[in-house]
Amino acid sequence: MKEQAVFQIVNTEYEWLINIKIDPEYSQLVPELSEEEYTRLKESIASVGLYEPIIINQDKVLLDGHHRFKVVSELCWDKVNVEKKIFENRIDEQIYVIETNLSRRHLIAAIRIKLSRDLYELNLQKQAKKQQGARTDLTFSSPEEKVNPIDTDKVIAEKSATSKASVYRVKKIMDEGTPEEKTLLFSGEGKINTAFKELEARQKNVHVSNNSGEYEWYTPIEYIEAARLTMGTIDLDPASCDAANETVKAKTYYTEEQDGLIQPWFSNVWLNPPYSQPLVSQFCDLLVDNYLKGNIKQACVLVNNATETKFYQNMLNHCSAVCFIKGRVKFVDKNGESKGTPLQGQTVLYFGKETTCFVENFSYFGATLYA
Repeated sequence: MKEQAVFQIVNTEYEWLINIKIDPEYSQLVPELSEEEYTRLKESIASVGLYEPIIINQDKVLLDGHHRFKVVSELCWDKVNVEKKIFENRIDEQIYVIETNLSRRHLIAAIRIKLSRDLYELNLQKQAKKQQGARTDLTFSSPEEKVNPIDTDKVIAEKSATSKASVYRVKKIMDEGTPEEKTLLFSGEGKINTAFKELEARQKNVHVSNNSGEYEWYTPIEYIEAARLTMGTIDLDPASCDAANETVKAKTYYTEEQDGLIQPWFSNVWLNPPYSQPLVSQFCDLLVDNYLKGNIKQACVLVNNATETKFYQNMLNHCSAVCFIKGRVKFVDKNGESKGTPLQGQTVLYFGKETTCFVENFSYFGATLYA
């Protein structure tokens, strides 16, 4: 997980600004400057020039210096000093962008946690791709990792120089917070606890509204269809509602009122469990139990990449394959609109014998390997 991106410096030269390309995915990895910070940067560059070159890759895509690039564009410069760096792959480029921002800038705790989470997930994808490229019969983790699973929150806390409690709170706000709570979270230093208290207070007051689906997250259709192609059919969704099943189209589905934890599970199952505890553990453990008993023929489970938890380790020890989704799933609300992406990444775990089919259908979404 701690392996750094490796690059080769090709040369340092001048480049026409018009030739430099902006990759939206890379620019989103760069935290915005405050108005005051940007003004100071612009005044400095206008006065003494660029204090270091802008970094681009071999395709002239901007990797580092997004704010400097914006400044010199506004100053109407024709050419700038650039340094070309060649990376082995796109993941290494993204790691470089994040590492540079973490090491160079003074960032508030919430942003450091977000970037450290991004970095952790990218390194996880890199490791998975390396393993998949070397062999196809690998187990997901070593015996040591199964006995002593990685404490994800601890790793992120150490990288971001924060506490595990802060990491947990930021994750929860990003997973379950309103747009206003997320805006508050990143509005300044010391806002993590304030935003978290607002989230807790709201959830205490509106827990009943879950029955209407107002606070439920639904899975985008492309993941559903990949699961259907893999399993042939979706016979059961044990954690659903009327609105969700318009997309899933399971032959049988259980609503919150029916309580899928006490109903029979069978055949081919799609599961996107409630992401709050203890429900997520209960649903995932019950799926494994039914699979081992032979009640379930196949299953696809979309769940957070919670490798440090017992329920996730339980699934990893019994699933047939797993897909580490690149980026984060853009869940939708009851109107089909995106509700924003959670801070923690997601995975799809497959249980069954059609592992090759699963890999073919899900490799589009991210690094996929046999477990």
